[in-house]
Amino acid sequence: MRSFKNVDECLLPDKLSDLIEVALKDLSKVEKNPRYVVDMGVWHDDMMEGVCHVCLAGAVLAGTCKLPHDQVWYPAVINFGSTTSKLIALDFARRGNLDAALRRMGPPPKREDIWFVQRKRWITKQYHIDPVMWREQMEQMVRELRERGL
Repeated sequence: MRSFKNVDECLLPDKLSDLIEVALKDLSKVEKNPRYVVDMGVWHDDMMEGVCHVCLAGAVLAGTCKLPHDQVWYPAVINFGSTTSKLIALDFARRGNLDAALRRMGPPPKREDIWFVQRKRWITKQYHIDPVMWREQMEQMVRELRERGL
């Protein structure tokens, strides 16, 4: 296995809507790559020789952050930086928990923004059940977050 790459050197967008958009683009790429399997329960793990299992955040690690497919990565419990925090925000967002996602993105969100994201059920179908509907819901999430400047 290759030496560990510090993912906190990878710069990711500061707005949640932009971050999700980057993640969806990276996910589209890994879905087409035979070296990857989308498994929303795994961050970035070479579970089978030559095949890396990734979640939405893992797709960003593979794409934007250029983490090699044979590199295992899970978030550290302590001492993580901005990029790791944003990857954790993506993990919350892909499940529809935008309250927790916004709180991971940086400065505390405004109360009205928390109320906005808590007002509806963002994700009704998870990726493993219906990837097409899940993606449509994520794209709608991006549009609505962007309208609020989030």
